[in-house]
Amino acid sequence: MGELTDMPTALWSSGAAYIDGRYMPIEEAAIPITDWGYRRSDVTYDVVGVWDGAFFRLDDHLRRFRASMRGLRLEPPESDDQIRSILNECVRRSGLRQAYVAMDCLRGRPRPGEVRHPVNCRNYLTAFAIPWVWVMEPEMQERGAHLIIAKTPRIADSSVDPTVKNFHWGDLTRGLFEAYDHGADNCVLLDREGFVTEGPGFNVFSVTDGAVATPDRGALEGITRLSVIELCDDLGIPCAVRKLPAAELRDADEIFLATTAGGIMPASRIDGRILQGRGMMLRRIVKFATCCAVVAGMVGFAGASRAQEVKSATLDAVKKRGQLACGVDTGIPGFAFQDSAGKWQGLDIAYCRAIATAVLGDADKVKYVGTTSKVRFSVLQSGEIDVLIRDSTLTLTRNTELGLAHGANNFFTGEAFMVKKALNVAHAKELNGATICVLTGTTLELNIADFGRANNIKINTLLFEKPEEAFAAAEAGRCDGYTDDGGSVAAARSSMKNPNDWVILPELISREFLGSYTRQGDERWNILVRWVHYAMLEGEVLGIDKANVDKIKAETKDPETRAFLGLEANFGKLLGVDNDWAYRIMKQVGNYGENYDMYFGPLELPRGWNNLYTKGGLQYPLPWR
Repeated sequence: MGELTDMPTALWSSGAAYIDGRYMPIEEAAIPITDWGYRRSDVTYDVVGVWDGAFFRLDDHLRRFRASMRGLRLEPPESDDQIRSILNECVRRSGLRQAYVAMDCLRGRPRPGEVRHPVNCRNYLTAFAIPWVWVMEPEMQERGAHLIIAKTPRIADSSVDPTVKNFHWGDLTRGLFEAYDHGADNCVLLDREGFVTEGPGFNVFSVTDGAVATPDRGALEGITRLSVIELCDDLGIPCAVRKLPAAELRDADEIFLATTAGGIMPASRIDGRILQGRGMMLRRIVKFATCCAVVAGMVGFAGASRAQEVKSATLDAVKKRGQLACGVDTGIPGFAFQDSAGKWQGLDIAYCRAIATAVLGDADKVKYVGTTSKVRFSVLQSGEIDVLIRDSTLTLTRNTELGLAHGANNFFTGEAFMVKKALNVAHAKELNGATICVLTGTTLELNIADFGRANNIKINTLLFEKPEEAFAAAEAGRCDGYTDDGGSVAAARSSMKNPNDWVILPELISREFLGSYTRQGDERWNILVRWVHYAMLEGEVLGIDKANVDKIKAETKDPETRAFLGLEANFGKLLGVDNDWAYRIMKQVGNYGENYDMYFGPLELPRGWNNLYTKGGLQYPLPWR
């Protein structure tokens, strides 16, 4: 878990250090050359990562550090809580959001006049935070590391306890030179019995026939290694800590590595052999870890103002491209459709335009990508689109199993039924034996099955990929009706040749709260998408629309309105955009209410739940503070 600290502007941006009670810039950090920590490698250490301003499993690292100190009979004056504070302070003084943070305990030197024995040395603590250091560069991780099994054996456990972090790197350094001489990136060492131990700074995992194994000897009990073992257990993947013969590693389907300085990293070759597993197990573990926020893992701690720099890969890509790629429905009135001139219209389209104007200054800088219900999420996961705004229900499994992040709930509704009047049905419970047209790849099928089971009726379904196909099938009499969220059902009714021949039943059989989706792992982008929604609501709350925004901006003295329109405060910078972003949304797109009325008014769909909270609805913006 991360520590929370208010961080000022960075004092020492290249790194900050602590040595025996004193803080200093990393450039000034030094220890005496006569210290036994240096002269004899009589020292233990630990390294913890900071990502996006938060430590990864700091408590576990501190416990291991204390155990290592006990193993070497080192006793610095600082308690664990004091060490925690020192690490926080080093990161705070550096101002780094991504940092490599080390803590060392050195033997020191014998006190003057005393016997030169370690018992007479005064042990002391050092620590530092510097910009992130990779065990393997990201480019290497992208293709997978090329490994060799070194001929140099690992130092015997009986001589140097590998569970105590130490600077006895002679064997590991020789192995690295072996790898260099063979044109490989890195190495794995064996013990003298021929079993795998570890590599320089990383633990090793092999995958054979769907089972994971990691060495039980000659290796540090890594914290990231522990995370992998726990993740495998959560996923039901067999993971054994056992003897791992060299031959098994050479013949493995897949190999990956785990370390603080890099996380979970793939290997693509071992002793020249190309691994055939293609990282499938690793991707499964990392995907699950991302869903659970384990890899980044961390609650923000070093409260440096994010206004200094908003880092978002998606935001950067959109700005560089000069265009937002927005995934929308292939065509459904109200949400997303093309008018007679081929121009996209609809409430979801308005959100795409609002994001584009916030980021790029122009609501027209959008590439609309029509997606079916079946492929919409995979299109987002692949990176083909930047955001998905496609009348999609926000659900637990989509947030977890699919690794998607919820942007904002922009439409509150439930699953409704539209049936032919001639069917003479007044309520959903009377649909026993009826056949209903449904879109595949949605939550609708499960809702119908649950509703039928709960009410002891059988509702048959006919599946389609596109709304227009389902509408046509209902019109042609292949189905007795159509089901979807309430807004889409209203759209379906408006598309019929004779809308008055169809009736929408009064019941909603589920909660279908629709909204935007982004990819997990880019929280800053998701925050921006969410606040674009709140901006459209805030405009309506303040009575600002496309027609009056310039007049209000010129005349208002209300502090909240002035902050909203960018006249005061600095909210845009906090989101990675300029301060006129919300003003432009009002000017080019308008507020939520006027867009709802524009696109759902013709469908005769009352706002209901989608009214503002001040009018009995569920829509409300978070405070503009």
